[in-house]
Amino acid sequence: MAGTKMGVVGCAGRMGRMLVAEIAATEGCSVAGGSEAPGSGYVNQDIGELAGIGRMGIPIGETVEKLIRDSDVVLEFTS
Repeated sequence: MAGTKMGVVGCAGRMGRMLVAEIAATEGCSVAGGSEAPGSGYVNQDIGELAGIGRMGIPIGETVEKLIRDSDVVLEFTS
């Protein structure tokens, strides 16, 4: 991962998936990870596959704390 590491809270929703795809496509940015609510069926799924951009090897987590530690910037897009 290079550049600004960005994480997305609420990464499995429609807008969260779009954010992940745009971050991955933006020069100077990289996807640090994403999170969903504890117990969500999306937890541990590959964030890139869920966003429709292919496997990234980054599992979706269920704790915001780890995402904050791993990211330079965190975008929150939950309802």
